[in-house]
Amino acid sequence: MKPWFEKESNVIKFPEPKAKVIQMPNVASYPDFLTGVKDLYNLKAKGEISQDSHDKLYTDLIHRFMKKESFDTPWFLREAEPQDIKALAKQVANLPADVSDRIIDRISSALELAQQKDKKGGQQTMFKRTAVALQQTGDSDLKKYYKEVARYMLGNGLTSKEITTIIKKISEDDCVKMDELKKPENVLSKIIPTSTMSLETKKYYRSLFGASEYGVGPGELLFATHSPTLSKKGSGDLKVMDGGPTKEIEVKAKRKKAARFVDRATAPTGDYMTLANNFMKKYKGIMPMSADGVSFNHIRSGIQNMNAKQIQECKEEVGAMVSSLFNNKVKTNKIVNNLFGAYDEGKLKAFWATACIERYFNAKKGGMGILFCRLQADDIQTNYAENFDAFNSFAKVNGVGTVYPIAKERSYPFPQTDVSLQ
Repeated sequence: MKPWFEKESNVIKFPEPKAKVIQMPNVASYPDFLTGVKDLYNLKAKGEISQDSHDKLYTDLIHRFMKKESFDTPWFLREAEPQDIKALAKQVANLPADVSDRIIDRISSALELAQQKDKKGGQQTMFKRTAVALQQTGDSDLKKYYKEVARYMLGNGLTSKEITTIIKKISEDDCVKMDELKKPENVLSKIIPTSTMSLETKKYYRSLFGASEYGVGPGELLFATHSPTLSKKGSGDLKVMDGGPTKEIEVKAKRKKAARFVDRATAPTGDYMTLANNFMKKYKGIMPMSADGVSFNHIRSGIQNMNAKQIQECKEEVGAMVSSLFNNKVKTNKIVNNLFGAYDEGKLKAFWATACIERYFNAKKGGMGILFCRLQADDIQTNYAENFDAFNSFAKVNGVGTVYPIAKERSYPFPQTDVSLQ
């Protein structure tokens, strides 16, 4: 007797699979890295996995076996018995032709170093060898930061040949091209040509450029350690040791936010802070203000509810603070007249930011240039100006942040300001 569902409907046969289902390999099942590399290569050669699948699995394989990586002791030496070193060398010789040269280089270097002993009888490592070579370049900054630079080199996967090339260029003071660095407009790949050797060297220089965890700002560690001509000495970011007219270079680097043109030496005096604090106490509850201070728009909003006498009094108080910042009667009058007259926020912000840059250059007059750097582009972009006149001839302010002419902190009157070519 037929079941009800066969009586009441036409039975549709379940479709047969058109091809055999391929089970994706399990990266966790491979006993070692080299076995996994060879198996993935064979599966791709047979057409059982696609190139995309191969690349993803290969990445997973690297992550699995490299997660225990140490710059001092590679995983394949820590986990191997002494007798396994020769076996590992034989396996390297049998690897497929298209295995990454970087993997081969790391394994080969480790095999070579496994047989070496340092003076203390301990096992020498790639990290130690790189660090010692950096320390011996003659660069004064590398004598201090050689370990940090070695970690960046190895962490970005540079080969022995790439490391040797960079160290040689540093020793010859030919790694950072100073004539390229001082051009009004340029990119990092022209300033440091060795950054174009490979994708890994590009990543190395970019990551070291952004390093700021060692008490230095972005760009400073890279330039100081890769050029004996540039040093982390003096009041600026970099001291130029070539005996030329420019003695120091300030590096203003933009990552997510633009820089402020102020430092300890150029911050407002105590007189300004006294005026600012008194102003905020006087107008609290009358004029809007934020935790950072009183902005242009706050002032414009506040004076809407004041009579002519109160507005004039407020104008004079704001003028006193502006004068304290710039010490320039023409600039003070132009700023105050715009703010309390035919207000144009965009023009006023641009004028204020430009005045801040000129103030900064003037404070550093006598031998300091500024290198503007933007990290957002694929190749880090740079602009260099020896003085304000040079800056004003090719650049303009761009993307000015909120301006607080009356501020609660000494750096807040100087807005975050990016620059661009005119």
